Amino acid sequence: DTAHIIKQFPSWNSSLVTGEWDAASAGGPYFEQPWANNPRYKVILQKDGHVFINLVLPDKRLAHSNVETLSFHLLSADYFPVRYDKDNVVVKTPYLITDSVSFEGELSQGTYWLVPSVYVPNVLGSFVIRFLSDSPFVIKREFLNKYWSQQSIRSLWKSSGEYQSGEDHPQFELQLPPSPEPIRVLVTVNVDKDDSHCVIVFVCRSEVAGKRVLGVIKDDCVLVKSKYLIGNSVQLECQLPGGDLPYVIIPCLQPEGSRSQCNVDVLTSVPNASLTELPMWSKKSCSASWTHSSTYQDSTGNPQIELVCPIAGQ
Repeated sequence: DTAHIIKQFPSWNSSLVTGEWDAASAGGPYFEQPWANNPRYKVILQKDGHVFINLVLPDKRLAHSNVETLSFHLLSADYFPVRYDKDNVVVKTPYLITDSVSFEGELSQGTYWLVPSVYVPNVLGSFVIRFLSDSPFVIKREFLNKYWSQQSIRSLWKSSGEYQSGEDHPQFELQLPPSPEPIRVLVTVNVDKDDSHCVIVFVCRSEVAGKRVLGVIKDDCVLVKSKYLIGNSVQLECQLPGGDLPYVIIPCLQPEGSRSQCNVDVLTSVPNASLTELPMWSKKSCSASWTHSSTYQDSTGNPQIELVCPIAGQ
């Protein structure tokens, strides 16, 4: 048997929102990347106030649900939060095997994002959110495509190169439009599942459009880089100025010589950004030997290799 306590909030502002975790939005817990798929509810609190938030499952006698463990997070941000950032979290409930979780407390005036989630990804079910406050507020379901533009490219590592090197790694040119404010960018790289895989992402400024970074990626050319993680996925969120010169995104897969798919997704907070893959340089090798080497800068006894460059357009 279950006992419930009835709490009344006379003269408070209140809103009841129904929603569901469906095939597209059952993202799972906050510590997994698919958490980004969970529903987002934008809450605008018009002044400092006392709030009560309740996430509840419908009566299972009336509505079927596979959800057993649930939670919600309230984040403070002036943008649609895709990635979980603990620095933005102002309220969180633990994952509990229950049909209801709640929070009651004080919040400052501002914009918040309420994200309900379950502990197991891809578990479907409906839910109800009750939001009450002695402050005027607005709560509304929001969707990612209103705030972010997405570009995706699927590529391949045939044989990955050295760590922090441009050679033998896919490279992607990101062109951002001019903007008076820095543009928020979220880069996600997914590789094949392999216990030995480690991946890191570098973002470099390019001085020439369409040009790959060759050789070692110098530290003074790197604007921002992700953590170096063991696993099949890495994310990097940053803010970049828009303008005429593009950026080069370089994911590096280790150990050297690995073969894997390279799936790159880039979200930008402005439209009209473009993402293109920079073509690999062609590579050829040949073998030669010295029977008896000659003196320095003397061609007589040294091997000679002829390089023929094709004429463009022929």
